[in-house]
Amino acid sequence: MSGNAPYLMINHFIFRGSAGRNGHFFGQTIGAQKSGGFSLVEVVLAIGVVAFAFVAIFALIPAGMSISRQAMEASVGSQIAQRVINDAQQTDFNELIKDAGGKAIIGANQTGRKAERYFDDQGNELLAAKKSEAIYHVNTRIAPATVLPQNGGLAGVENVHLVMITVQVANNPRNQGLALSVDPSNSLEKPMRNLWTGAYQQQPDNTRALNILTLPALAARNK
Repeated sequence: MSGNAPYLMINHFIFRGSAGRNGHFFGQTIGAQKSGGFSLVEVVLAIGVVAFAFVAIFALIPAGMSISRQAMEASVGSQIAQRVINDAQQTDFNELIKDAGGKAIIGANQTGRKAERYFDDQGNELLAAKKSEAIYHVNTRIAPATVLPQNGGLAGVENVHLVMITVQVANNPRNQGLALSVDPSNSLEKPMRNLWTGAYQQQPDNTRALNILTLPALAARNK
């Protein structure tokens, strides 16, 4: 070390001063000598804290991905249902009240189904020949001569110029057969007739629960 006064280091402390006649050292403390690096215990503890934090974060990733997937499926399903409803409302009324086989559905007690429609994961419609590639299956039930309720608890009046449209969108990527309600078609007490029940015809192994979005709408005679 440089300078006029001598330096003395004791137990990692540096002193500057001079020695007295009796051998004692007089001076002031300059500072402590610093030792670099961390001990092994400190490093292990730091790694443990970081690892614990990452475990907690990674545990949230599957739940977040599942929620994101469900939200995406619900959004696409809603768009498909609205598209099918819009198509039905723009269809000629006399064509709308025909089932998939072209038979007219007549009477308030009757319902019928239009041909099933199929869509991919982006909501694009597929031809029936590409059903195996579909993610979303659509069931459209038609109930013509809709009965409208009246005030005062009186029986409803049949309106032959209105038709009730019920659209079901099923997220069915494995293309399993979907069970229909077995309620008789002429039963007024059974509103689920000709609708998917929310179950598979044959429950497959290792599959998630069937998600079905159901939306009703009205269409009026446009001529």
